Amino acid sequence: MMKLKPGLGRAAAYWLLLCLLPSLPAAAAEATVRAELKPSSFRPGQNQFVNQGPADYLIGGLGKISKRASQNSSDPKDHIYQAIDAEYKQLTLYSGGDAITVKFRIASFAQRYYKPKYISNFNVERLEGGCQDKVDEGDVHMYIFEWSHAAKRNSVCYRKLRTTATGLDVSLLGFKYELLAVNPTSMRNGTYTGTLSYTLGEGQQLDFGRAAYSDNRLIIRIEATVKNEFLVSFPAGTDRAVLEPAGGWQAWSQQGRAPVVLRRDLGFSLSSATSFSLSLRCQYSSGAGCALRRDNGGGEVPIQVAVSMPGVYSSQGGAPASRYPLGIARKGFRPSGQVSNSAAQLHFEMQRADMAAIIKQPGARYRGDVTVVFDANL
Repeated sequence: MMKLKPGLGRAAAYWLLLCLLPSLPAAAAEATVRAELKPSSFRPGQNQFVNQGPADYLIGGLGKISKRASQNSSDPKDHIYQAIDAEYKQLTLYSGGDAITVKFRIASFAQRYYKPKYISNFNVERLEGGCQDKVDEGDVHMYIFEWSHAAKRNSVCYRKLRTTATGLDVSLLGFKYELLAVNPTSMRNGTYTGTLSYTLGEGQQLDFGRAAYSDNRLIIRIEATVKNEFLVSFPAGTDRAVLEPAGGWQAWSQQGRAPVVLRRDLGFSLSSATSFSLSLRCQYSSGAGCALRRDNGGGEVPIQVAVSMPGVYSSQGGAPASRYPLGIARKGFRPSGQVSNSAAQLHFEMQRADMAAIIKQPGARYRGDVTVVFDANL
């Protein structure tokens, strides 16, 4: 009789927002997006990365513009104005030799208008163009707003000013974004990086109206971390493995011949898209594996432990994990893509060459604890 103690590792899944770095002096602003996705075979449609940077987009330092605003102008670009390329951009991110395909878009942009001291009234009219107000507030010194944009190439929105002002200082506070995995269940664990560039200025991808811009580009650096789930589930009753010959002991006693092998297979469920390792911890050891010991003292007999996991391969040589031998030393495995609720098995065996001591002592009981350790690379 053996006691099986499965160990298991885990992970999970989510969405995202923003993080910004100060603008560079060389006519290019920079922003860094840090996000995480935990793909799950139980939620295959969940493909949105979750922001891992600051919760608030109002970071500052993204860039500034200086503009003249005229209440008499019929051109929206002379007022409070945003024309954003807000459609999804597909790009490839890399982590060592692995790559993933993602889609990124700017979903909203926030700005701060500093009010000139000589203007006492800085009122604005209603928002036009189809955007939604996410933030709209101000005081005697400034006006802060955030507009969300639909997923299209040229999303134009504006508010007309009820005043005329020169030398308006405007800060581009930051943005929120969406980052989607194209094929989430095929991605391996790791932090994947890449860059995306937007042109900045009047008539460009990020257009905030007629103004003097401190930067002409926005470079977005993406750091996307993938953490796949790893789940091992053993049904009730699989904490004990009783080794028997085929057909049971009664068939052996009636035949009068020693059995060829004693065995027991235990089924379990495996879900993983990440590499992992397996190893054994033995109450009684025999070489590189485990053994059973006779009750009330006496000798020990070795047993063999192997594993079968459909869709999983050895990290050393790439052999399929089919009755793959396990031992005290860690053995690495890697699934071919996402393995979901795979019907796996542990195989416990004692070969005829090791049965001599058992057969000579009918009625004796040999026992030992075998712990199978699953160590996921999460």
